[in-house]
Amino acid sequence: MTPSTEPVRRRLSQLLGLEVVGPDGERVGYVNDVRAVLSAGTSGYTSMTLEGLVVSHRTAGSLLGYDRRAEQGPALVRAVVFALHRHATFASFDDVEEIDLDRRQIRLGRDPVPLREA
Repeated sequence: MTPSTEPVRRRLSQLLGLEVVGPDGERVGYVNDVRAVLSAGTSGYTSMTLEGLVVSHRTAGSLLGYDRRAEQGPALVRAVVFALHRHATFASFDDVEEIDLDRRQIRLGRDPVPLREA
């Protein structure tokens, strides 16, 4: 049996909060957010392709877009969000080896990079 070349469709709610483990099996953190790329679909619909996962030690809370642009929102809110997520990392979706929804876990083939370097 050959693996399907069709893209797997998931809801964002299925990924948020999942535990993320590195190639050594150690916990890296939890999915707090995703980065996606919009593209025009063949049937005229716009589709989103997952680019990667924002992983943080905190199980709840999003970065609310503050990781994307330095000028995003009020400076005080931005400072609080970055303080809460200062250890956040980014894992390219190409590095995802397995998504196990039953175990609520994502296994990476490579360690994520610090978010500010992504």
